[in-house]
Amino acid sequence: MNPRPAGRAAVADFDVRLDPGAVRELLNGSTGDVYRHLLSESLRVSNRAKELVGVDRGDLRRDIGLRPGRDSTGAYLDVGSGLSYALVHHNGSAPHTIRPRSRRMLRFQVGGRTVYARSTRHPGTAGTRYLTRALEVLS
Repeated sequence: MNPRPAGRAAVADFDVRLDPGAVRELLNGSTGDVYRHLLSESLRVSNRAKELVGVDRGDLRRDIGLRPGRDSTGAYLDVGSGLSYALVHHNGSAPHTIRPRSRRMLRFQVGGRTVYARSTRHPGTAGTRYLTRALEVLS
C-alpha cells in the first residue's frame, strides 16, 4: 500500500447516466417523489382552508378540494372551490345594490316575515382570506 503524497487529493473516475424517462417521472409523474410531496403539502393547505372558511350551510367547506393540472413547467395542484360565491367569500365585496334578475320584486325573510322590495342595499362583506391564510401551514 502506497501512502498518498501530502497535499494530493484522491481522484476517482466514474460515469453518470441518467434515464430521461425516470427523471421525468420523478419530477412530473403522478407517482414521483416530487408530485407526492406536492400532493401532501396541497392536502395540508386544503385541510387548513376548510378549518378557516366561514360556514353557513357548509357547502363551501365541502367543495374546497384539489384540482390537478399540467402545463409546460410540469404538474401542479390547485386548491380551491368552483362555487360561484367562493371568490367573494375569500376577497369580500363592496357595498352594492341588489335588484331582481327575473322577477319584478325581490322576496326575502327578515325576522320571520316575508318582505318584498324592488331593490335593497347590501352593506358589503369583509373577506375571510381563508385560502391565503391557509398557505401559512407551509411556512
